[in-house]
Amino acid sequence: MSRRPILLLFIICLGWTIAGCQDDQSSGRTPAKPSSPQATNGTANGELFDELKGWQLAFLEKRPEDDQPGLFVADVGGGNVWRVDALPGDKQTPNWSPDGERIAFRWSLRSELDTRLAVIDADGRNFVDLSKVTGLRGWSPSWSPDGKQLVTAATPRAGVPNSLYIMNADGSHVHRITKPGREAQYASWSPDGDWIAFTFVIHGGFDLFKIRPDGSNLTALTNDGASGTSNWPMWSPDSAQIAYGREEVLWIMNADGSDKRLVTELARPGRRPHD
Repeated sequence: MSRRPILLLFIICLGWTIAGCQDDQSSGRTPAKPSSPQATNGTANGELFDELKGWQLAFLEKRPEDDQPGLFVADVGGGNVWRVDALPGDKQTPNWSPDGERIAFRWSLRSELDTRLAVIDADGRNFVDLSKVTGLRGWSPSWSPDGKQLVTAATPRAGVPNSLYIMNADGSHVHRITKPGREAQYASWSPDGDWIAFTFVIHGGFDLFKIRPDGSNLTALTNDGASGTSNWPMWSPDSAQIAYGREEVLWIMNADGSDKRLVTELARPGRRPHD
């Protein structure tokens, strides 16, 4: 059966992405040894798992027998674990397609400076090395709402800062939408398709921006400059808000950059206000 995305769960270090899925015993996937489900503490966590019953996580895990992390899929509660890939090298930032049938991810064979872009079916079939098709190495591909395109921060060669590129899901019709020279990172396509949020490196710091998919209307969402630490933007399902990481904690703001507020309770003494 087809899968539907329900939400994105933004975890600053893990970056797991949630997508809906019914049990699929005919997929041809080889089951991995199940990991132990994480215990839930409190009614809230239990209710959340109840609401997400039938949905799946795409995540990365390095097991004792592995040299590098593998790409896995599991039920939200931690059961029914499947290994999707059999690829060498490191994998990072898996991202479900809107229909839940495919996973885009970053694939590193040799070093952090040579990371490929790739797409694979959730059952492990139809692997596509997008970097082989496009000549681009990059970060964290994000799907368009119709699942036909991907946006990524990428570069054609070492020493050239990443720009934002849009391509078809098979790697065809690739084109750049930000000007070269300033490093872009971690693009996230809004669910309504109107905007792409991403990080620009400003004087060595990190600020959030948004831009139209055609490259117009570049808009700053944060203005911290060299002291900026804002990164990893992720949209709410209605495209009205953006969650992001800042100073190792989670923040949220309106899509126009207004009403920034701290979500997590890990604030350290002396934490700077955020305008």
